[in-house]
Parts: sequence; C-alpha cells; structure tokens
Amino acid sequence: LGPVNIISGPFHHIANIFLNQVSKNPFKILNQEDKIGMIRNIINQNPYIPEQLKRFLIKAENVSEISSYLVNFGLSLEDTLEKRFSSRKKFAKIIQIVLNEYSSQKEMRMLLDFDDLLLIFLHALKDPTTEHLRSSIKYILVDEFQDVNNIQADIILEFMKTC
Repeated sequence: LGPVNIISGPFHHIANIFLNQVSKNPFKILNQEDKIGMIRNIINQNPYIPEQLKRFLIKAENVSEISSYLVNFGLSLEDTLEKRFSSRKKFAKIIQIVLNEYSSQKEMRMLLDFDDLLLIFLHALKDPTTEHLRSSIKYILVDEFQDVNNIQADIILEFMKTC
C-alpha cells in the first residue's frame, strides 16, 4: 500500500482546505458570532430603521438565521420568510436592505461566512479547472447524512461524479 491521504472534518473545514488550494484571492472566514456582530452593526447604524424596530423586532440573530436558511435552501427572501419566518414577513424590505449591506461589507473586506464557504465550494467543484482535485478523492464518508442541508447534499453529489 502506498501513502494514504485522509482529510476529515465538517463540510466547512473541507471547503476551506479546497478553496485555499484553488482560490486566487485570499479570504477570511467569519464565524457565527462575528456574522451576528456585523449584522447587528448594520442594523444599529442604519438611520432608516426606526429605533423601536431595532430594539424589539429586527434582531441580528434572526437576520443571520434568515440569511443562512435562504442560502442553504436556495430560496428567495420572500419564500424563506413565507416558509420558515412568517412572523417577519412584514419586515421583508428592511431585512433585504440589511442583507444587501451585509453582502457588500463582506465583499469589500474579502470575508466569507460559513454559508458563503459552502456555496463557493459547490461552485468551485463544478468548475472544470478543479477536476484534478475532485478526482483525487476516492471515498467520502458522511456522518449523520440526514442532517445535511441542500448545499451539502449538492456538494456530495458533485464529489460522487468523480469517486
């Protein structure tokens, strides 16, 4: 038997390793706490969001959860709010403004949150220039498959094309 290369870890870890090998641009990863902090600052600094909404109804944790859900399930904000966060539907315009600013700030600072990491990883796997990396994977073991989201399932399917 020759040398065996084993990479293990959660999807985000594998995505980070893979993207660091193929990315032309350096990036930093926002953890969940930093993501919520950034969203909180965006909400608090927006002069068009009434103070009452800032204090009681538009919470950074909720906006973060909405953001993750719409990315991980490939839904629009409208569909995400309808499906999972119906009590927040009346704030859709404000949430969209916050999410747009959050996206802009991440891009300016070259930051990726965990959701971006998986989404970009999936796109990179579909890129023909990464074939050599994909084809180096012989086996994939996924623990707790029932807990994967849509993007993670698509990542597995991409790998299966070359395994």
